[in-house]
Amino acid sequence: MQYPSLIGHSAELCRIIKKSSQPADALASDYMRSRKYIGSHDRRFISEVTFFALRALSLCEYVSNALWKECGIPNVENVALCHDIGIVCVSLFLGEKLKCFTDNELLENLPHRREILSTLFKEKLLISDENVAELWHYHYLIHEKELIDILEGVTINETLMATVFCLPEWIITTLKQQGKTYHDIRNLALSLLFPAPLIIRVKKPSENRNNVKKILEKEGIYSELTSLSPAGLVIRKRVALQQMALYREGMIEVHDEGSQLIGYAVNPNDNDIVLDACAGAGGKSLHIADLQNDSGVIISTDIEYKRLKEISIRASRAGYSSIRSILLRTKIGNPELVKYKGRCDLVLVDAPCSGMGTVRRMPMAKWRTTPKLLEKLSTNQRAILTHNAQYVKIGGSIIYATCSFLPQENEEVVRDFLRDNPAFIPDPIKDVFAHNNINIHAAELSNYFLTLYPSIHKTDGFFLARMKKVE
Repeated sequence: MQYPSLIGHSAELCRIIKKSSQPADALASDYMRSRKYIGSHDRRFISEVTFFALRALSLCEYVSNALWKECGIPNVENVALCHDIGIVCVSLFLGEKLKCFTDNELLENLPHRREILSTLFKEKLLISDENVAELWHYHYLIHEKELIDILEGVTINETLMATVFCLPEWIITTLKQQGKTYHDIRNLALSLLFPAPLIIRVKKPSENRNNVKKILEKEGIYSELTSLSPAGLVIRKRVALQQMALYREGMIEVHDEGSQLIGYAVNPNDNDIVLDACAGAGGKSLHIADLQNDSGVIISTDIEYKRLKEISIRASRAGYSSIRSILLRTKIGNPELVKYKGRCDLVLVDAPCSGMGTVRRMPMAKWRTTPKLLEKLSTNQRAILTHNAQYVKIGGSIIYATCSFLPQENEEVVRDFLRDNPAFIPDPIKDVFAHNNINIHAAELSNYFLTLYPSIHKTDGFFLARMKKVE
């Protein structure tokens, strides 16, 4: 497929995702599935360029809008297409400059940019003036230098900060109020522009991780040991894991490293009763079962049947019999759970959140999250945490987690919980991690919570806190 056609498909997919409330990855899969003529190499190009455009949306829109205006482009028949193609062109050139794309021969061996632009403008936007592409490219290079200087910290421009960092201004204000410096915010913003690597968790890692690594290498799949989790492997290239025997036999699961650390923060003993209160599709339940050697009792609950039903399939594949899933009839209650009140050794509340920590994978989260939505989410998070505290026995612990780095969903929620529930006290996590050979500098002895950042820990953004019931 020629580059103008690839850019046209990328612009169309970008527009579809921006208009929809559905997950971007699901929309991309549907788009590719309905266009079987798009080959694997072309799919990778379209996917990578589109997702970078969405991660860097404010920056790409800013440059694109400026370029159309500066170049005096005549009115075109399809204004929306013109707008989206401009965004994709900026994302293609900017992503290449920042090295935000993975190994991809179509992205590595681009022909001259102006040749692409000239053909694109003629074929897609019906602009026949040869000078337009040259002018567009000239002005782009001027903007690129200015914006790269801001991103790399060479210059500071407070006015353009939110646009260039691709973070809504209210999020930057929140981070500043947390004490984050300009460079902290810049580093976080940059990390969120890059695609997240594929992380897998290996079953019984002390026995199997190195063997799994060798098996993958024989298949031509090279991996690295995760730096924090003792169970993970990092795979830099896209691979069809579900077709591999390792996956079908339950030896590996796709599981971000930050999420793996939540399982280690739970730190269950073999025979503990564990309530996974917002289990979703059961990734953490499976990890807890592995940590317990499948000898405990795990109650996995959620309000979404489509996700919850996956647990039994995944547990069966991994050979676990200790997990029982319960579909909640309401958001915070179910009669089947009454018998577990005050009986659980551990309760994990991985609460529904904004997903701000996952924007490398789910880029629209940062554009759709608003202060009003955050207020609604945090109210719900407090209610869920407080409700599930009733299942913790004296001497047991509750672990609160989100896939967000925003304090409104994290520190503020657990601070209010401890204030309103004097039976619970902070439960330091450093010793819990040390027990599992995990060394995180930020997890000091006095800290009962930890925020993981892509810019620092190289994981998705996560928050976790551990609190103990003492009376």
